[in-house]
Amino acid sequence: MVRKNTSLTAKKLVVRLLTAIFIISSLSTQSRAQLTQGYQVSIKFPPVADRGAPERTAPGGRRGGCDLDNLAQEATPSDTNTSKIKITAIAPINNITTSVAPNPSVYVHIPTITDTQVKFSVLEQKTKTEVYNTNFLLSHTAGIVKVNLPEAVKLQPHKIYTWEFLVICDPEDSSDDKLARGWLERIAITSEQLEEVKQLQHKPIEQAKLYAKFGAWYETLEILASLRENPQSKTEWDELLESVKLQQLVNASVTDCCKVPNSPTIPTNSNNSEKLKPTSAQNTELRGN
Repeated sequence: MVRKNTSLTAKKLVVRLLTAIFIISSLSTQSRAQLTQGYQVSIKFPPVADRGAPERTAPGGRRGGCDLDNLAQEATPSDTNTSKIKITAIAPINNITTSVAPNPSVYVHIPTITDTQVKFSVLEQKTKTEVYNTNFLLSHTAGIVKVNLPEAVKLQPHKIYTWEFLVICDPEDSSDDKLARGWLERIAITSEQLEEVKQLQHKPIEQAKLYAKFGAWYETLEILASLRENPQSKTEWDELLESVKLQQLVNASVTDCCKVPNSPTIPTNSNNSEKLKPTSAQNTELRGN
């Protein structure tokens, strides 16, 4: 009788132990799922109004020269082969890159090109005053390239600037040139908003979400571009591009290939609080991967 009771008690203990293990395991799985779900932050750039900026994708010229449009003409809206996508500004739908920084970078998608001359320039949109220009030689496989403005360039708040990324396919015939262009606008945020951003300096995904909320495209894109190689952050990058209808480019490479020198032509701006001395233009050879 004692043995039977002992055996029954042992079985009950085993059942209870297995039940406890199952419950703990289930809770652990739920906790991990909640943790993973909590880490992912949905980042979508808010809708923007059309303010008259040029199209993000410029119409192609006739075939010839570096012939960037041959493959691009075969692309479909759902095509994810970036070599088939035309030269395109990486910007919101209205093609205005808004930035808190005075010298934001410009992101452009290009098809594969080899040893091709590029002219990059920035002008004040209203007066057509040239703020900056430079030339460089570019070799790059299809993907997104980043052009950094030098620190000497200081865009003024609440002014519109036009940037142009001109691929010179044939120096003797400009009809072959391919042009991406868009607007730049430096926006102001309040001291309270700036403090919110600073408090999230160790949480870049949350910081990017905040910049998107404030309408700062450049800062949002810059943060997520730097984190996109991390699988845990790739989702936010994809969501950002999808929110501005650039989903074809979510898997495109991003290369900081076009860091231009501080010595190209930077005209003096009499309205600028920092006087800039013009220097002679120079050509720079830059190569991407």
